[in-house]
Amino acid sequence: MGKLVLFLADGTTLDIRLDRERITIGRRADNDVCLPYPAVSGEHAAVVTILADSFLEDSGSTNGTLVNGNPVAKHFLRDRDQIDIGRQKLVYVIDESVKLDPSPQVLGRLESRIFGERVPAARFPAAVMVPEAGMMRGAGPAASRAPRSPVMP
Repeated sequence: MGKLVLFLADGTTLDIRLDRERITIGRRADNDVCLPYPAVSGEHAAVVTILADSFLEDSGSTNGTLVNGNPVAKHFLRDRDQIDIGRQKLVYVIDESVKLDPSPQVLGRLESRIFGERVPAARFPAAVMVPEAGMMRGAGPAASRAPRSPVMP
């Protein structure tokens, strides 16, 4: 599991643990990380974490999101990546001290995101009726006869 380190204007830092699937960053107070500055959009970006991997997604912000000085729409985060949102600096850090033991619910959500929704398996009928050799529908007296026994798959 990783974390973001936010560097504040007074020289202090704030650690933001990425302990949920989605962490939103923006100027509005309803974001998980509120950066109340004019250069930051209302909902500027989000960090999506699945198991131990985190991705940064720009949310269509006005001023864009930079990672290591390059503008990004989506970016797979690596240890020590520097993120610029407005004039705010954040650094992504991998926290090796946290061991993940995903629950079945988390694994199920991950599988559905990767593979899509599960579809029930097709069911075969208990028996398949196969016409006798030479029988054709509507072709003479043999056509009216029903097959004598079902064929089991």
